[in-house]
Amino acid sequence: MPTSLIHFLTYVFLAFLWLFFIRVLFAVITEIRQQRLAIQEAIEEINMSAGSQLSPLKLRILEPPEYSDLSFELTDDVTIGRAQGCSIALQYDNFLSLIHARIFVKDNKLWIEDLGSTNGTFLNDKPLKGPAQIKRGDVVQLGSTTLEVYR
Repeated sequence: MPTSLIHFLTYVFLAFLWLFFIRVLFAVITEIRQQRLAIQEAIEEINMSAGSQLSPLKLRILEPPEYSDLSFELTDDVTIGRAQGCSIALQYDNFLSLIHARIFVKDNKLWIEDLGSTNGTFLNDKPLKGPAQIKRGDVVQLGSTTLEVYR
């Protein structure tokens, strides 16, 4: 087989390999976008079923009182802790773990789960032993911080 034919077939093979990788990358990006849209639709459905189409659920700090003016909008996946990378970073609370808990959407409902924190997470004064559904009016305690779910 001539050398030039081998080189040509090698380049053709590499071109097809690159096209394959590009197609896989495009499929992954498309899937991620569809999942994000599905999560946003689920959050909107949660908010509409809760009675208001205008404002999503939020968390506000009840304790300590010096931070009671802070509130946080709940999105598809929220982490709470002292770490800088958390969606809700409460660096003032030394009783929080770096990544203490997370709030997420499952079956068109909001859930909270403790992520193995040292001091635990409480929902309406009961310790979380696994993921639990949250709704407007619920009170969540993490470390020395008490938060309320509101609209």
